[in-house]
Amino acid sequence: MAKPAPIKLHPKLRKFTESIEKRTSIRGVFVTPKFQQDYTPTGSTILNLLIGGTRLPDSSFVCPGWPRGKISEVFGRESSGKSTIAMTGMAHALRRNDDGCGLYVDLECAVQDHYAMKLGVDFRPPEVGGEGRAIRAQPHTFEETEALVMNACLQGIDFVVIDSVAGLVSNREIKRDTSDDEQKQGVAEIPRLMSQWMPKLQSVIARTGTHVMFLNQTRDKIGASKMAKSEEAHKST
Repeated sequence: MAKPAPIKLHPKLRKFTESIEKRTSIRGVFVTPKFQQDYTPTGSTILNLLIGGTRLPDSSFVCPGWPRGKISEVFGRESSGKSTIAMTGMAHALRRNDDGCGLYVDLECAVQDHYAMKLGVDFRPPEVGGEGRAIRAQPHTFEETEALVMNACLQGIDFVVIDSVAGLVSNREIKRDTSDDEQKQGVAEIPRLMSQWMPKLQSVIARTGTHVMFLNQTRDKIGASKMAKSEEAHKST
């Protein structure tokens, strides 16, 4: 019985790929399909199942954890466990093949190192007895945060956390004189900067396999403080 002829790329597609390589400088843009996403466990069985996606024919999930090479956002009320979820995920990334590493961008300046160590993330440098596999940074502006995260992703760091979006302040806002009425506060400045940054970030991490997690907060009213909320609740009663 004659063997079936080997399947080859369609002639038109073959000519197309060859012409791209010869006539342009475009390289590494063609993607090989894969049906199961590489991931980092969340540390919670329930959370793994919730974000696991559809089931494959063998009953396994497509991505039962934080997907590598993707951006995720964890948002909620204050003190609802967002940082705990982020550090637990980073702890699992550090244990990945015993060779993982992570960057935690602490814009809120609220991380407790002893609590992080209980969750499995040691930010201490090797000089003082740490593992040297996780770094915590506290940049001052959005521009510094962008530079840190982009460089971390380009170097292939496994897990990056930005805590949080609410703490991002632009360089222009830092230098603005609040007493000068002519120097008005920018309208939606951080969302505008974020919308320009996200496509560049996704393009990088899709190649390096870094997972980037943004933490964010929810509020009832924009700019409303806890004091204002309590006063409104008192008036309503």
